[in-house]
Amino acid sequence: MYPKPFSKFLAGLALVLQALATSALAAEGPPIPPGPLDEALNAYAQRRGLVISYDASLTRGLRSPGLPAPTGTDEDLSALLAGTGLSARRNAEGRIQLRKAPSSPAVELAPITVSGVQESAFGPVDGVVATRSASGSKTDAALLETPQTINVISRSEMDRRPVRSTAEALAYTPGVNAAWAGYDVRFDVIQLRGFNANYATYQDGLRSATGEYVIPRLNPYGAERIEVLKGPASVLYGQNTPGGLVNFVTKAPTETRQGEIQLEGGSNDHKQGAFDLGGPLNEGATLRYRLTGLYRDAGASLDRVDETNRYFAPAFTWAPNADTSFTLRVQYQRDLVDGWTGYFWPAEGTLYGNPNGRLKRSRFPGEPGVDRWDVEQRSVGYRLDHRLNSIWKVSQNLRYAEIDFDARNSFLNGFLDDEKRLIDRSYVGWKEQVYAFTVDNQVQAEFDTGPLSHTVLAGLDLRRVNNSYRFYMGTLGPLDLYRPVYGQRPRDIAEYTDTRTHTTQIGYYLQDQIRAGQWVFTGGARYDRAWADKQGVNFGSDAAGSQSDTAWTGRAGIVYLARNGLAPYVSYSTSFDPATGATRSGSPFKPTEGEQYEAGIKYEPPGQKAFVTLSAFQLTQKNVIAADPSDPAFNAQTGEVRVRGVELEGKAELGLGWTLIASYAYSHGEVTRNTPDYTGVNTEGKAVPNLPRHQAALWADHSFGGAARGLTAGMGVRYRSSTYGDAYNELGMKPVTLVDARVSYDLGALDPSLKGLAFALSATNLFDRRYVASCGSTTSCYWGQERQVYGTLSYRW
Repeated sequence: MYPKPFSKFLAGLALVLQALATSALAAEGPPIPPGPLDEALNAYAQRRGLVISYDASLTRGLRSPGLPAPTGTDEDLSALLAGTGLSARRNAEGRIQLRKAPSSPAVELAPITVSGVQESAFGPVDGVVATRSASGSKTDAALLETPQTINVISRSEMDRRPVRSTAEALAYTPGVNAAWAGYDVRFDVIQLRGFNANYATYQDGLRSATGEYVIPRLNPYGAERIEVLKGPASVLYGQNTPGGLVNFVTKAPTETRQGEIQLEGGSNDHKQGAFDLGGPLNEGATLRYRLTGLYRDAGASLDRVDETNRYFAPAFTWAPNADTSFTLRVQYQRDLVDGWTGYFWPAEGTLYGNPNGRLKRSRFPGEPGVDRWDVEQRSVGYRLDHRLNSIWKVSQNLRYAEIDFDARNSFLNGFLDDEKRLIDRSYVGWKEQVYAFTVDNQVQAEFDTGPLSHTVLAGLDLRRVNNSYRFYMGTLGPLDLYRPVYGQRPRDIAEYTDTRTHTTQIGYYLQDQIRAGQWVFTGGARYDRAWADKQGVNFGSDAAGSQSDTAWTGRAGIVYLARNGLAPYVSYSTSFDPATGATRSGSPFKPTEGEQYEAGIKYEPPGQKAFVTLSAFQLTQKNVIAADPSDPAFNAQTGEVRVRGVELEGKAELGLGWTLIASYAYSHGEVTRNTPDYTGVNTEGKAVPNLPRHQAALWADHSFGGAARGLTAGMGVRYRSSTYGDAYNELGMKPVTLVDARVSYDLGALDPSLKGLAFALSATNLFDRRYVASCGSTTSCYWGQERQVYGTLSYRW
């Protein structure tokens, strides 16, 4: 049960919701405020249930005077277009098309069809090319106008490629290494621009609940889109690592009836069923629902390991009018692994040779019936949006989450014999419970000051986490990795850690997006307070203590929107992340600080479904914990890490059935400041571990016509250059190139009665390339994922 103050707080929120609901029902014919023309058209299309078609270049940089007094007739559209130089006409199909006013020479443009509503940053993407995102601004902003790199993986893209995990969803995204720890079905390990982002995952703009050890494994089937915000993001989200964050935009209730049922089977006895249902609950679609669920029972690449996944996520939306929306989300997920997949293999037999040959990737080094991983997640939350008038809008985003975690495994310590066969093992286990409450309150105002148009966002967010954590160890007999004999049981089990931690973060932020003609400036500042209290025992020592930190962070950037679709930009942003521990003098560590300079250019070709981003950046993390030069037994904050790089991403629907996704990243990361450790070794000048100098990926698929109508075939290639797995740069991973493929067939092309029924065959690492993903030391190496093949039968309506 969560603390009583929060129960009272939730009760107060209920009263606020009731008041807003009453206000919403009382509103009649609400005005559409002045603002960007595409946003005004979006609001108008939603209200009237219209389909509007236009070329994106027509509205770029234009503003609408708004609609202060709606009449409910087509004259409203003329009022919205006043002063823009555009006019509207209705075609024979009843769709409204925009064009230049008759005083200008008529130009035939390939229209972009908006099916009832233009793309929203909080909803689905039509195809693989996204044009809007909220991750970089917390507002429904165009990607062209956001002065920071944002990569968007749409639902359509995830359906086109072989995707069953977050790592696979991010596999074609530049600057992301989401599988550096190799094959692991327990959780996703993510690195962004060289920095660990395991705990920087978000759902619908709120940080996911995490613990001392447990990292939730988010299910991509429940995502409408996955967005990667590169670089420091503390100005909007509070404490974070400098590399960025990953935001899952979950599936939301739909205004039209839709559904999907999937059955799937494949490698390692993989069996899966999934469903996704949604639509209106009443005639006016003011009540809508979405039910998403998945059940998976499968083996793993390791022998004697099985996994079971359950995922269920209902959501309901109440939208009494165009100005008010309330969406309730509930989620349940349980990931149970009978066995273990995160083993640290010795370098001899994986990275290096072994007198007995290479170790089998499928070898199980644990003990059947002993090794286990069990994570159960439950959450409930909502998002409320209410427009008060033509200027003001208020929003509240809230979630309460619980995690129960229980895991134990055989830990590999290294070979015991000169023959390199007998591995030393110990037994380790964890138990953890996490209770997390997060709320983000926002006020948004849109107004003009002379020639400047403002979108101002002010917010206050709060995060409270109560965590109980236990860690225990024991002994376990050795195992012959080349001829294993199982049946041993752990002995001498003792608890080493038993702690209870209460953490709180509260942040106040202010952001202004200013438009002046073709220029867009974004600036923001934030003040955070974060404190933690810990009680209990850690390895026999009293762990009681408290720590309090404060930090100011900010961001500034400017974009120029050229008429030809080019948008060059520059930006500066900062971040902070509290560091636990203390110096030799007993002073608590200061938060680590991140700082990024970025310049780039975005390109949205007029009249085409394509988007290209090219960026160059310098990212620095300061106050990194390092050995105290005066006493190596203690630590000091004298370290610094810098990453410089260039990233390129392009996504396009080229016509004639072709879709293309391409990316490249050059990254040079090094430790720019450090001190010798207790052995006297200094890593200053060393490369950042697990950061490849070069990454490249290319995916192309083609939907055939003619006699092959209904057939779609796609293939992708991923390249990663050599990396170092350890901080001392002694363990080098070789370059690797992997191939993925997918073929699908719409059975409706054979017989109209089979419309919606489709079959797909997909594969990752098609040629079964054997490689080592990473080695942190000579006793901790990770195998890369072997080939996986799946067949999927789906029915959509």
